[in-house]
Formats: sequence, C-alpha cells, structure tokens
Amino acid sequence: MSRRRKKKRGHRLAKQKQAQLEGKRSTVITITDMAERKMKEGKEIFLKPAIPVAIRDMDSELKRAERATQYYLDRARDEGKPWFHCTKFPYKYSEDLIVDSEMAELALEYMEKNRRVGKQAMEGLVRDMLDGQFLSSHQSIGFNLHGRLYDGQHRMGAVIRAIELGAPPQMFYTTFNVPIESQFTTDIGRGRTDAQQLGRLNETKMEKVPSIIRAMMRGTSENLGFKPTVPELARFVEKYGETIAFVQKRLGTRKWRADVYAAVAKAMLWYGRELFADADFEVRMKAKDYRPTKFCDRFRTEAWDMDHYGLNDPAKILHSYLTKLKSKSAKPPKSQAEVYCKTLAAIEADLEGRELKKLAPKTVDFFPWLPGWLVPKDAPSEG
Repeated sequence: MSRRRKKKRGHRLAKQKQAQLEGKRSTVITITDMAERKMKEGKEIFLKPAIPVAIRDMDSELKRAERATQYYLDRARDEGKPWFHCTKFPYKYSEDLIVDSEMAELALEYMEKNRRVGKQAMEGLVRDMLDGQFLSSHQSIGFNLHGRLYDGQHRMGAVIRAIELGAPPQMFYTTFNVPIESQFTTDIGRGRTDAQQLGRLNETKMEKVPSIIRAMMRGTSENLGFKPTVPELARFVEKYGETIAFVQKRLGTRKWRADVYAAVAKAMLWYGRELFADADFEVRMKAKDYRPTKFCDRFRTEAWDMDHYGLNDPAKILHSYLTKLKSKSAKPPKSQAEVYCKTLAAIEADLEGRELKKLAPKTVDFFPWLPGWLVPKDAPSEG
C-alpha cells in the first residue's frame, strides 16, 4: 500500500472513530455536553437554581406518621391479620410509619428469601438510631403483593436491637403492594462511595477523606473494630473537616497514604496548627530566600533543615520512607497502623527538636478520643 493510500485510510478511520464517539456521547446527555451545545448556539450557560417546592413541618410529619401507624395497628387487631396486610388501597403506595420492635419482628417473620445479614451494616444502623441520626429517605421498606417483606431486613433487624438498647421506635418510609417482578430492580442503581456521599456536604474533594477519618479514629490500633456509617463520617467532617482539608493542602497534592494526613491532623488537633505550619507559608514560599522551618512546610517543599538536623531531619526521614513505599519493589507495611505510627514518631522527634536516625513506630498516640469523637479538654491547643 502506497504512503498516499495509507494516509487516506488513516483519515477515514479517524473520521469513523469520531463518529462513533459522537454517537456514544449523544446517548447520555451530561452537563458538559449541554454547556458545549449552548456555547455553539451562543446561548447563556447556567444551571437552574434549586427552587423550594415545600417547607418541611416535622411536627405535622410526625403526627401524620403516627395516625397512619395507628390505622394499621387498629385494623390488624380488629381483623386478626399482620399490620402490613391491612393495606388502604389495592395498588402500590407509600407513606411514613413509626415502627416499633413488635411491628419489625412480625415483618421479618413474613420476609421473602433474602441475602445474609451484614453484621457491620446492622451495627452501623443501630448506632445511628441510638444517636438519633437515623434518617428516613425515599428508599422505603418494601412489602410486595404477596404481603411479604422483600426490602428492609437490615433496618427491621436494627430497630429491634436499637429499641432493646434504649432507642425510641423509628420512622420508616414504607411501600405496600409492590409488584412481584419489581423486586428484581431493587438496588440496581450505581451505589455511592463514602467519599461521594460526603461530597454532598460541600464542593470540597472528598476522595481520601473517609480513609483519613477512619485512620484518625483508629489511631495506633490495628483495627477500628467497626465500619463508620455515612452519618458518623459526616458528623466527624463537621467537627474536624477544616483541619483535614488544611493538612491535605499543606502536605501537598501528592497522593500520600491516608494515615500520614490522619497523624498530622490529629497532632494539630492536640498541639495546634502553628507548631506544624507557617501561617504565611503560601505568601512566603514565593520568595527566593525563603527557608521553611515548620514540619509540614519542610515536608512539602523538601527543603530540609540541614543546619539543625543535618541529614537526619525528621521530615526528610519520613518523606524518604513514604517515597520508598510508593515504589513497586517496596515491601508493604507490616501492619495497618505502621505508617500512622511512623508518622507519629517523626512528628514527635520534630517537636522535641532531635535528629531522627531510625524511623521506629511510636505506639502511643497523641490522645485518646472522648465519647462522640471529642478531643480532651486538657489539650495544649486549648491552653
């Protein structure tokens, strides 16, 4: 084949590929596609603002749920049937109900064949219910046309356990008379990760935040012992999200392990930020003669304090250790908490102003969490 024919064939294949891409792109209209189309048409680009369509009245909502619940219980008593067999209409409908342990136990007795109960998922729901953080959403408890529970076994099991431990009955959005064939569309949507769920709080990138939070909770322990629920992660972000974001920014955009950010964030909560990061770093960094002195600033810029530490700057030793871990030939950490504990050791050496020749793990954390993930009041940062 001549060079000219090869060139023509290449152009033809490129056009075919472009046509295929445009065809694929046209099947799913994204915000980016809409913006590009409007720009070509010379139209203004904007997203439609959220318009409140209702004002939530929680008292009225609760009273309505209580009245609905009483309706089912009264009919169940009078007719001698399970409460979820006493439907109001012959078609599919949904409403809020206040479910207690007896109602939940009866629903589980009439449950369709279901998956194995996940212990961590159940325990997480129980904690949220005990903390008053369980929220009913559009994802309802489902009863099919055969009068059987087919969606909600974890929630029903959790409310039974939570009430045993002192929680009140819980509100659940409940759907009745679901067609049998509709069960096969349950949970078919793409599930959201913890980071995507937390991303609803604000526009900050949350990609690594759930892992950082779990490492902060775990500390020097080998295992946290439970999986935090999204409401638990969200409450942690409300308390310490600003500190976590500050540490991520100060240690740089390079993707270090979550344990590194967690250890530095916990050190800042205990000692205060000023010991680890220069308040004017972003401005002073632009000066040619600027020599960073704080731990985070030296770590980020790789400008080591040779005058004070020589070759054994704690920030340098930690940086070298973490860089080696990134190589393909590196041995993985011996334990889940090893990186966290070695970061603690580097921070402690820097606070004491001593050289760090060997990065040995530190087994004692800066502080133990108080209930509710609170920092002890005797923290130096509070003084």
